[in-house]
Amino acid sequence: MVTNAVYLVMYGVFRVSIVPWILHVFGTQTGHSSMEAFLKLRMSCRVGTATIGILNSIWFIFGIRKFVRRYQRNATPRKGM
Repeated sequence: MVTNAVYLVMYGVFRVSIVPWILHVFGTQTGHSSMEAFLKLRMSCRVGTATIGILNSIWFIFGIRKFVRRYQRNATPRKGM
């Protein structure tokens, strides 16, 4: 259970939040916001960045949902024990 929680935290930090952070850094260097920095990218880079961000976010949400369900299932007391 603890390893699953650590995995989700690390996945959230290093896979999901890294894309907005990189866009923030790029925007800061060019004097723009993160969204403006995203829009300044070439079309192929925008598509790739958006795809990576969306797929990682969906995978993260599914992981959290599965973790919560597993935690709830293990936390409920069972009859006859």
